[in-house]
Amino acid sequence: MQRDIETLQKRWNDIISSSEDRSHKADKMYGAWSAFDQEINNFDEILDKFQNKLAVEPNVSSTDIQVLEHELALCKVKLVPIKNQILVILIVFSRLPELVEGTDIGMAEA
Repeated sequence: MQRDIETLQKRWNDIISSSEDRSHKADKMYGAWSAFDQEINNFDEILDKFQNKLAVEPNVSSTDIQVLEHELALCKVKLVPIKNQILVILIVFSRLPELVEGTDIGMAEA
């Protein structure tokens, strides 16, 4: 009888320890997914802003060289933040496999 109680106590302690580990992993993954979601939302906002900026058609019908140079300069200025955002989103999406892999927090172990 004493042995059965000790076995049950050990099993119960193992279950509690495993539960605490899974809880920690779940909290960590929730934080990672929340951060990922926030970065995606920020990216969507920036895309909307870029879309609005790029919706303005450049004046390419002009024959005045200064006007065309001005339009070219504006296009180059618009390109810089777009290039920067592409780098940011590549970094964000490079972490996606890590997040997906970490989603399995060992629930099948029990």
